[in-house]
Amino acid sequence: MRPGLAYSLSKNFVIWYSQQIAAPFGAKGARVLSVSPGSFDTAMGRLEEKSGSGKLTGYAALKRYGRPEEIAELLAFCAGDKPGYLTGVDILCDGCTKAGLDLRGMIAMARGD
Repeated sequence: MRPGLAYSLSKNFVIWYSQQIAAPFGAKGARVLSVSPGSFDTAMGRLEEKSGSGKLTGYAALKRYGRPEEIAELLAFCAGDKPGYLTGVDILCDGCTKAGLDLRGMIAMARGD
């Protein structure tokens, strides 16, 4: 339970902090974004799969792990000039897992079903 709580707190802090510092940094011409990736096909992602989080892909619209190059493309886009008006937001890149995970699914995951 504690690792999950620590993860949730730290993730929410990063999102909150990005929103808080967007205006001061914006005044200096900088943009601040946070990115929340879902499950990706990496060594770390496969470790998470073994601990049960691989079941999350069943709730995703795309029903698969993301590919590293997909998140790399998103980050490269965000670092460029094209999204120049985008700041102070979190970008959720999870194949629509969060939207597909309803209360019943969350309870099933918590129970280890």
